[in-house]
Amino acid sequence: MTSVTSSSKHDTRVYTEYDVSSPPAVPGPEWVRFVLISDTHSQTTAIPFGDVLLHAGDLTTLGQPDDFSAQVEWLKTLPHAHKIFTCGNHDFSACTVDNFYETRGRQLNAAYNVQDSPDDVALTRRILGSKNLADARLKYLDNEAWSFAIDRKETKHYSWKVWGSPWSPEFEDWAWNYKRGPQAREVHKDIPEDVDLLVTHTPPHSLGGLDKIHDGTPVGCEELMRKLQANKEEGGIRPKLHVFGHIHEARGVSVLQHDGEGDETVLVNAALVEYDQDMWNNHRKCECALVRQHQQGLRLDADPPNC
Repeated sequence: MTSVTSSSKHDTRVYTEYDVSSPPAVPGPEWVRFVLISDTHSQTTAIPFGDVLLHAGDLTTLGQPDDFSAQVEWLKTLPHAHKIFTCGNHDFSACTVDNFYETRGRQLNAAYNVQDSPDDVALTRRILGSKNLADARLKYLDNEAWSFAIDRKETKHYSWKVWGSPWSPEFEDWAWNYKRGPQAREVHKDIPEDVDLLVTHTPPHSLGGLDKIHDGTPVGCEELMRKLQANKEEGGIRPKLHVFGHIHEARGVSVLQHDGEGDETVLVNAALVEYDQDMWNNHRKCECALVRQHQQGLRLDADPPNC
């Protein structure tokens, strides 16, 4: 078992590898256990128990409505008290920005021989707006904030504020893409200053090496990096946790120290699958497999403030 332990005034512990049959114990009832996953790409796996499940997008391989529905049904079965997710650039059928699916999404489907129909796409969007999500303790976030508490006497005094966003820097004009610079600033301008949990599909740029592609190039979002490093007077944010995915080969954990403030942000690339780079380079086919046969989500235990 490997863990990263922060030294901030509110202790945090991250477990990246552990015996799934005998996971590390929660330090105490006042602690909240988060399970972090991303980039499941139409696959399911055993997910460890916790209070909160966070999924940072790319539920599907190529936006197939049937796959999207299956992923949501899988999430519904999980026992966590709160299950919060966003989408990613692969989740074509859920993207309504500028009629993306009706234009560019259909082009991508044709390129990858993915069959769909208007009725299928409508189903994906009905799923995201369905009351059944709330009934199953699921919350979808599309560049928006939401607050929740853990209903346990030791923890219910604290409300966690989470921001979720499916957007990422442009890559071949896939879903929820933005240009670096002014467009990136516009996408991320409404992240609350007091956000506790940041769930974005894209990593921040160059923080902890969690956005490096196979050749070592960092490709994360500069605006998220700026907001995480800026002073609060300059629009800086200090989430306790920032979970993302998108760059599969950079899966891991890092801790960002906010110099002179005594605060930290735990950065987690929680991607669960790897894709076949050669298949993509040579045949433009997107094939994904779990990192390990029984890959589990990363676990993070956080001690909420006594306020």
